[in-house]
Amino acid sequence: MNNQSTSSRSLLRRLAIFLGIAIGVLVYAWGWQVTDISLQETQNPTRQASLQRALRELLSPNIFDQDYDSAFAEANFQIGCTDTEPEQPIVEGGQPSVRLSPVCGDAGDVITLEISNFAADAPGVLRWIPENGNARPLAPVGSETSDIVFGVVGTLRVEVVVPSIRGSAGQIHQIQVESRVPTGSPYLSSTTRVVIEKIVETIFLALIATTVAVPISFAISFLAARNLMKQISMPLGDALFGFVMLPVGWVLGSLVVGEFGQLGVSLWKELVIPGIEVPIAGIVVPIAVIIIYRFSVQVMREDTPVNISYGDYISAICVVAIWIAFLVMPWLSVLGINITGGELLSDAQYASQNDISSLWFILLMAGVGGLAVLWGMFDASARRLTSMITFMAGILGLVYFGMFFVQNSQSPVDVTSFVGAGFWVALFASLGLVVQFFIPHPEHSTITSPDRVRSYRRLRSMVTGLLLLVVIVFILGAIGGLMLWSGQGLIDLSKSLVESAESGTNVVATLVGALGNFLFTLGSLIDYGMALFAGLLCGFWATSTAINVSANVLKSLRGMPGYILGGVLGLLSGALLMMGVAFLGTTGALLTLIAPLVAAVLAGQIASQLYHRWLPAQIKTNGYVLVSTIFSLVVSILTFAVVFNMLGTSSSIVGGRLPADIPWFTVGGLVISEYVGTAGMIGAVLGALGGLLAGTHSTFPMGMVIYNTTRTILNVLRAIEPLIMGIVFVIWVGIGPFAGVLALTLHSIAALGKLYSEQIESIDEGPVEAITATGATRLQMIIYGVVPQIIPPYIAFTMYRWDINVRMSTIIGFVGGGGIGFLLQQQINLLRYSEAGVAVLAIAIVVTVLDYASATIRERLI
Repeated sequence: MNNQSTSSRSLLRRLAIFLGIAIGVLVYAWGWQVTDISLQETQNPTRQASLQRALRELLSPNIFDQDYDSAFAEANFQIGCTDTEPEQPIVEGGQPSVRLSPVCGDAGDVITLEISNFAADAPGVLRWIPENGNARPLAPVGSETSDIVFGVVGTLRVEVVVPSIRGSAGQIHQIQVESRVPTGSPYLSSTTRVVIEKIVETIFLALIATTVAVPISFAISFLAARNLMKQISMPLGDALFGFVMLPVGWVLGSLVVGEFGQLGVSLWKELVIPGIEVPIAGIVVPIAVIIIYRFSVQVMREDTPVNISYGDYISAICVVAIWIAFLVMPWLSVLGINITGGELLSDAQYASQNDISSLWFILLMAGVGGLAVLWGMFDASARRLTSMITFMAGILGLVYFGMFFVQNSQSPVDVTSFVGAGFWVALFASLGLVVQFFIPHPEHSTITSPDRVRSYRRLRSMVTGLLLLVVIVFILGAIGGLMLWSGQGLIDLSKSLVESAESGTNVVATLVGALGNFLFTLGSLIDYGMALFAGLLCGFWATSTAINVSANVLKSLRGMPGYILGGVLGLLSGALLMMGVAFLGTTGALLTLIAPLVAAVLAGQIASQLYHRWLPAQIKTNGYVLVSTIFSLVVSILTFAVVFNMLGTSSSIVGGRLPADIPWFTVGGLVISEYVGTAGMIGAVLGALGGLLAGTHSTFPMGMVIYNTTRTILNVLRAIEPLIMGIVFVIWVGIGPFAGVLALTLHSIAALGKLYSEQIESIDEGPVEAITATGATRLQMIIYGVVPQIIPPYIAFTMYRWDINVRMSTIIGFVGGGGIGFLLQQQINLLRYSEAGVAVLAIAIVVTVLDYASATIRERLI
């Protein structure tokens, strides 16, 4: 019985295998038909001839050119025979000649050419020249080209066919034979020189795209590594509060802190030394800011008395010099001394036409602030008093500055001038010093409670972090201004060198101009991205600060208050999240799907929480997880359908239209449309429900949220072909290599981010656990436990990506993304396969050299 059962199962297994193979063959055959694989076209003689011609020319690249001495011979041929033969050119003895037999005939007749007295073994060509003078190549019988080679004695006998030319009956045409005798040495052809130029452009295109993508991908890879991110979690209340503060910090950074960066940029436009055009403000003010920040942090951290160092003396001198400038510069203008690139304040006109007492009040506050700073530097015991004086002087000066800025069409103190910089620097110094007065060090106060000591330390750390953030933005702006100033100077110098060059290309001028353009472009990038950079920094600072501040408060909330606060924070977070994704939907019809998808995910998580809370613990079985998953999936699908309908996503997807931009309400000057507002209300409801169910003490998997978000973005970017990205960037920045750099950089970030993150996921966990066991921080764990294991493969991946980008730039060039691909496309479209062969050969050589170079580098470094 058992044998029969075993035999039956074996027979069924074989039958199943046979059916699987049969189905696989049928599917493959269907695919074979869909892809139109057929050998019939390959047997077509015309296609075979075209293939042979293309391959022959591709394998005969026009790499070199050479000068030639040409010799010609002509003979006349009449279309249609008459009683009179056409007259032939007179040829002197020993000169190149060609004789025709016959000398007349119709289209399609065969003519014999007897060619003599040409150079031995010289190459030549045949041409047919009608009466209208439009010469055309004439191929010998059995040949596809008009090229010929003369014999060892300079003679040749060939046959040609009379071409069919409409309306040529009775006309006398000419057959021309030309020999080309090489003279001199070969040299690179014009095609080769252009290819070399383009292949160099291709190499640098790939190099820049790779080097820009590597640091970004390196940072992203840690966020996309599951083994690192799954360990990160925090209380839900902290996460929600931090998320709510993110846009607050963004607005603060973009509108306020970003102005310090713009100030740093503008310093290099004002106050120059006569004759040498060196901006004093751009040099002195950033140095003063750094020293003032150092002193401010020292005041907040060190014990009393504060040890005064030489750096503090320098700080005092710099700050006082800035304040003194308020008193001195107006009178320099009055005396007619022009120390700026243009008019700084027009102080003489202001003093005569406006309220001079108000100007002197500003200058008086400046002097008081400067003296207070100087006093505080030399007398540590008076630090609090001088901090208060400096702070009040800066505030009063700023108030007057704001009043005149509003009341006058032109501000008496330009924010881009050196004087305006002095105001902001003095105010910044005052804020740093006043912290010592308002927030004293715990060791210097009557605070004894450990909780209050921690709170004070946290508050002082928060202020110090904000000051550091301002310094970073300001110094970055100053660096950008320096790049703009120096880059423009080098560009002007390059132009002057070119104009002064007597002849030829000035290599020095080219290099100087390239360096100037590089610096100017980087400075422009910093200038344009200052608000974005400041917004990101302040957003992260506000988030981390909010989490640190709320930690103790949220821990003390138990029971119903925790759930209520969770609902409030969830309401705000959900509204912000859905409004953000809805705003993305207003930029593209396909992006309108993001809002329903996010709502479906939120609803699925809420359903899981509900199911977990409602199901009694006694009836939880092994199928609990499956049932919970199904329930969450059903709720997610229903939510997606409802939100999809409420937001009118179907009309956007089907009709390709953006959501209607109908104003609904205004918040702080920002107009919110009905689409964004409706999405915000949906998010508020879902967020509030989720926050109420979870409370502030639930564990929120922050790491996995960041991981999934990062992975999704990388997958989407990697799914878009660089060719499509190239088309988009060509529309944005125009035809040229810049569009190719942007396309390859974006795709390289996605590809390297995936490769890097997967390498992190496959590291040995032993060193990581050992370092963590010593009490190391997370940053130390990554530096000493993760980075040493990933550096060798990272180098290998980077070299491989450069190799890919070199080959990919060829394809990018087909859509105008620069590099050799654009040239290759033109040559192929014009059927110039010999010239295209040069480009193909150059690409093969570069890829081969890069392959060997990367192998050598990996062997040495890995």
